[in-house]
Amino acid sequence: MSGVGFEFGDQIYDQPNRTMGSFAEGIMKKGKDKGFKKEIRGYWVDVVNGPFVSFGVDCDRSTKYTDGLFEISNKGTGVEQHKHHAVEVAVFNMLSYLWEIETGEPYTMTKEHDIYSGLGEDASDMA
Repeated sequence: MSGVGFEFGDQIYDQPNRTMGSFAEGIMKKGKDKGFKKEIRGYWVDVVNGPFVSFGVDCDRSTKYTDGLFEISNKGTGVEQHKHHAVEVAVFNMLSYLWEIETGEPYTMTKEHDIYSGLGEDASDMA
């Protein structure tokens, strides 16, 4: 591994990226130290977390329907559960960006908890 998770353009990557190298505790499986805990050196960042995680973290909350993407049911009971997950928020964000590029208008949901509701009634017929 070189430590370069994502290459951009025509750049030359001739030096490894050691800025995110770290140690994690692990148990040796082979060799003279089998069964002992040791610090294992590795690179865990871009391999585990891609660069697009931020799309599912937050969105423009300009309407009550987009606020619903972050609604929590059973609040204060100890078994709280989000009604939507990060993938749905990311889909909403990408749909919003592409909609605004194509139409010049911001994308808005027209039904609660229905990410695709702003596309109109004909959108469901496309499937």
